[in-house]
Amino acid sequence: MSTEPTEDPTEDTGAEVVPIRPGEIVPAPGDPGIDLGEAAPTRDPIAIGYTRTDAGRRPVIPDHWRGRDNIKRTLARIGEHHWYKARYHGLRSPAYLAKAVTWAAWGVCLLVWAHLQWWWVSESHHLRSLAVASGDSKEWRNLHNTGRETRRTRGIMLAVEAAALATAGVAMAKYAPWWGWAALALVALPVLARIGRPEDKPIITPSVLPAEIQPPTPDVIVRALGSLGIAAINAFIKEGTPWVFPSPVREDGPGWRAEVDLPYGVTATMVIERREQLASGLRRPLGAVWPEPVSSEHAGRLEMWVGKADISKAKPQPWPWLRVGNADVFQQLPFGTDPRGKRVDVPVIEHNWLMGSMPGQGKTNAVRVLACGAVLDPIAEPWIHELKGERVRRSRSAGAGESPVCVGHRRRVDRLRGRVAVDAAPRGDGPHRADQEAPPRAVPVQEGDQGNRPQAEPAAAPHHVCDRRVPEPVCAP
Repeated sequence: MSTEPTEDPTEDTGAEVVPIRPGEIVPAPGDPGIDLGEAAPTRDPIAIGYTRTDAGRRPVIPDHWRGRDNIKRTLARIGEHHWYKARYHGLRSPAYLAKAVTWAAWGVCLLVWAHLQWWWVSESHHLRSLAVASGDSKEWRNLHNTGRETRRTRGIMLAVEAAALATAGVAMAKYAPWWGWAALALVALPVLARIGRPEDKPIITPSVLPAEIQPPTPDVIVRALGSLGIAAINAFIKEGTPWVFPSPVREDGPGWRAEVDLPYGVTATMVIERREQLASGLRRPLGAVWPEPVSSEHAGRLEMWVGKADISKAKPQPWPWLRVGNADVFQQLPFGTDPRGKRVDVPVIEHNWLMGSMPGQGKTNAVRVLACGAVLDPIAEPWIHELKGERVRRSRSAGAGESPVCVGHRRRVDRLRGRVAVDAAPRGDGPHRADQEAPPRAVPVQEGDQGNRPQAEPAAAPHHVCDRRVPEPVCAP
């Protein structure tokens, strides 16, 4: 029995392995391969959602058109501006009419002179002079003959034009009504005045200063930033590198807002610290320039708001609750406005407010705004201590043993609430309410400049209960 040698399957024969079916993976000889199990089912591509923030996006509705109060203020500001322009130009309209008639008459003269120059072919005078100077009689004769033919043709055209104008004038004088002449003057007067008026002498003067109506352009902003004395900004301007404005200059309330990316290494804080120099570079009042950082972006982005007028000279806005409003001490109370004219609300509950400044700078008014907002809440019990001694008097209607009350503040509260009568409780009963719940207490304290300290409320402090069950503020001596 003979034995034939068998081929070792692990031996590399150098042959090329070709798959029988396309796409089939054939392991190389001697490679046991990897057991992948069952083929994974095919799936559609999965869309990955990236988180996108609203930073850098402009609001769909601008801030000055959002909300009823903002819309009313914007419309009032636009109406006041156009009403001022109408009054300004209406008063000067006779002078405008006289100027327009004068320049229109001069425009007629210029128009006639232009027609004569066109008819005489005055543009060829220079060429004829050059031909005479060079002694070229043939060239001069050609120019002369050409000019004569041209003058003949243009003369016929001007004669037809003059005849048409004369015919139209006679027809209008005989048949046209008065409003036809008015319509002709309304159309021809501006055209003729524009022809006769020089470029540097406008007929209508602007009603406001240019700085108040023209928004700050990017060139003006770059010039102002270059005047701050920051080395990195000066080098950036000297190199001629273009500046990046993420959003164009746009109107924002009573002013304009612009955003600019500062050069590398320059932060918005560095510009804010030089606000006075920035206002000088923009040629605007200091109270009309308010740079701010953009906290949602990098430290080098600057947001600049430039007002149309100085906020110290602007008309203050009335208190929102002067006539109507819903007061709630657990919510925020209106306190003032920011430089852009937007309302600023502040919290009262679980907060202490300390007003401090030089005399005559508005400490009393600031306290009065918070106190008036608190006393309008029916569940608030205001305790007002006036320790300065300027507005504390005894009420003539009070009993013999009652403490002095703040008559000035009491009258303001009466006017705001529309109260009719006040009943004084007898001394010694203590503060009380119809219900047994303890109300929130707003205690504004005004201390004198001589170092007075707030005194404790006496145990048997008098009180006044109005018809709306709101305790009357008491002024301790």
